[in-house]
Amino acid sequence: MKPQLGFSLLELTLSLAIITLLAAISLPALNDFYHHTQQKQLRSQLMHAIELARHQALAQETSVALCKSDQGFICSNQAKNKLLIFINPNADGVLTDKHQLLFTLSLSTSQGNLHWRSFSSHRDYLVFSSQGTLQNDNGTFWYCANHTSFPVWAVIVNQSGRARYLEPNRQDKIIDGQGKQLKCE
Repeated sequence: MKPQLGFSLLELTLSLAIITLLAAISLPALNDFYHHTQQKQLRSQLMHAIELARHQALAQETSVALCKSDQGFICSNQAKNKLLIFINPNADGVLTDKHQLLFTLSLSTSQGNLHWRSFSSHRDYLVFSSQGTLQNDNGTFWYCANHTSFPVWAVIVNQSGRARYLEPNRQDKIIDGQGKQLKCE
């Protein structure tokens, strides 16, 4: 009698059923891992953009602005997917033909929104002085994943131009420098 060299239909069907069951169980965890990685990548991009703007102000010995933009040439706090870094000697956060655009950074915000709030005014931009400090208010960026009430993380930029990030506390809240809870709108 010859040894069997193949698999029976029952063995193949059972193997496919087990593989399908394992894939169905692991898919939500992989999806969560993917979104978490995207959120960390966006936070890292933002931290690098803030440091880049600060270092450009020091290197160029002039004011450098950082703002959010959709078109890539107009600052807008409602923007979602780009950051502009440009030389801004007037320190007004307005990009015109006279200003030199240094960098345009595309952000991966397809799964949520990046918000900004300055601490004492309604400016929608940061301006770093030639000494690397902020010429305008310090403030907070925070990221809200789609369909959530509270932010996933926040980046606080202080008056010296340094940035640090915060994650939610045990109550899933992020409190900014003014003691206010950040919320997704």
